[in-house]
Amino acid sequence: MTELGFARALIAEAVAGLPPSRLALHVCRGTLFLELCTPRAGEIDVLKDLPASGRIGVGVVNQKLDRVESPEEIVAQARRAVEIFGADRVLLTPDCGFATFADSPVTPARVAEDKLRAIARGAAILAGRAPGQQAARWQ
Repeated sequence: MTELGFARALIAEAVAGLPPSRLALHVCRGTLFLELCTPRAGEIDVLKDLPASGRIGVGVVNQKLDRVESPEEIVAQARRAVEIFGADRVLLTPDCGFATFADSPVTPARVAEDKLRAIARGAAILAGRAPGQQAARWQ
């Protein structure tokens, strides 16, 4: 069994019986290409054959930089994922957590909050609603 096949089997066993609508998997850059804010992440096109039943979290802000991305930058980053998977399957997320400890310290709370606010504004633009307008509730 290949390494990827083994990992898939382990994950499937770990989540067996859990409701798929409540599951998420974060895969860090360098293994699969879900984090899109840096060139090292690769192209999201490699994921186009993922099962249609899954939702895709797409990294649209770089947690290692203090600069807060604009909603327009976030929309531009997310458009390719929406083209590939459809808007109903795409979740906008930071590239990684805001406390990774890898090459930089914890992101300041103010910066993390501003980046999350920018993600919400970008999502509103993609959904065609005014920033701040409530999204439809999920069932």
